[in-house]
Amino acid sequence: MRLLLASLAAALVGVGAGASPARAAATSCPGLQTQLRHSDVVAFVTVTDVALPSDPSEDVFYRVSVDQGLRGDLSAVATVRSAIGAPGYGRPRLTTGESYLLLATQSPTGPVTIGACSGTRRATPSLVLAVTGSVVLTALR
Repeated sequence: MRLLLASLAAALVGVGAGASPARAAATSCPGLQTQLRHSDVVAFVTVTDVALPSDPSEDVFYRVSVDQGLRGDLSAVATVRSAIGAPGYGRPRLTTGESYLLLATQSPTGPVTIGACSGTRRATPSLVLAVTGSVVLTALR
């Protein structure tokens, strides 16, 4: 019972201390290994451009260059749609010039899509090693 109360108190402090709802809800997302298994597209990419909508409730589109494709069908330069998630989950926000591990859903009629729990995250040497078994990638310039 004490552990449950301590966990609840820690969660409330995290939300009250300025953590965004997307960040608080993201703790219920599956772990990296599960996200890797369920992704149609797995690649290391670098963001080259972003198209922000005038209406914040609309999707954001990113142009990425693929540094290394690991799964799925993705051209050397691709468009990625960042979809609005369920209330409280927000959406992934990528930064131009940064490298990421892209975990996405493939659509037969549109761009690949990422969401708050898709698992897309900034590429770091330790992440590259965990995913590929090597830190030698062009993704880390």
